[in-house]
Amino acid sequence: MEHEGPFYKSERLDIRYSGERFSNMSMPLNMLGDLTIINDMILELASEIYKKEHGARRVPKHFKENHELTLSSITKGSTVLGITMSERLAQQRFEPTDEMASVESAISEIVNYIGTGSSDYESIIIPRLKSLGSMLKDEEDMTFRYMGKTASYNQNVRKNLLGEKSGYQTYDTLYGKVTEVDTEKRSFKVSTVPENGKRIDFNLKNIQDTSQKAEFGNLLQKNVMITGSFMVKGNSMENESVDSILILDDLDVDYRLRELLDLKPGWGERGDEPPLNHDGVESLISKYDEFGSDLRLPRIYPTPNGNLQFEWDSEGLMEMELDLSTLKGTIFIEDDEFTVNLDSGEGWIELIGKVGTDVE
Repeated sequence: MEHEGPFYKSERLDIRYSGERFSNMSMPLNMLGDLTIINDMILELASEIYKKEHGARRVPKHFKENHELTLSSITKGSTVLGITMSERLAQQRFEPTDEMASVESAISEIVNYIGTGSSDYESIIIPRLKSLGSMLKDEEDMTFRYMGKTASYNQNVRKNLLGEKSGYQTYDTLYGKVTEVDTEKRSFKVSTVPENGKRIDFNLKNIQDTSQKAEFGNLLQKNVMITGSFMVKGNSMENESVDSILILDDLDVDYRLRELLDLKPGWGERGDEPPLNHDGVESLISKYDEFGSDLRLPRIYPTPNGNLQFEWDSEGLMEMELDLSTLKGTIFIEDDEFTVNLDSGEGWIELIGKVGTDVE
């Protein structure tokens, strides 16, 4: 615990953000909203702890105004935010007031709940956790450390803590097919991939880009990419807000690869075909998004051995067999045969050079 001037400062709460976006002590601006959520959650919980421990109906006057969260440091190790909760005091103190002790208990309770999923104050913590970390990508983590306690928080943890109870908020890009359009209510339903059949209701009045409304009548049975904020609860999902809707080409590679992830064993005529290598498909999606967006769109089919075949419209033979375990492909163009490694940018450049591009 630290003390200084007219403030009493609690032990520092460290939050380590791990992932590529947080390298070199960097932080996307849209992640800073987490700090406001944490501040509000701490003070709301501290108020309840104080009232419970002191048998009081209300907290002392100016309780929340006298306690503030301060970003006191940003250090290396991905990005580590050092956060201090301080208390305004009328005179110097070397021990926390009862109010500050409640604040410290609240921080400890939150870190413990994230780590264990157990708390007497779950009803207060859960509503705030719906939004906390909503901008995290699947491969990213927040690690909380306070008074010797450590807890990791990521999308899987959020789903486990909130998914079956009250739902959680996530900011995401979804791929799906529009299956119903209600022109009167100006809403539509989407069956998402790869979990086909999960229904998502969107209300177009929540779309920030109003120019998208002009394309409303063209959405039925179209493949779309939708970016926005969604509330997930169990197996249901609904939109909080929609930032953009993009109608995709029927041959869109991102959509098709995600669609193929849903293949079940025995998907073909033989009945013994294996599902695709999910890790391989996920890696291919990542490499395509990084290096292959200029590629002329192919038709993509699963093969009986669990790999992929790409075919391009051409007067003659133009196709590629891709091994998902290595991302190495064999290209056949007429009587010629080439090999490419799509695990590297050079391989994508070579592939685009062989089959062409849709970019003018």
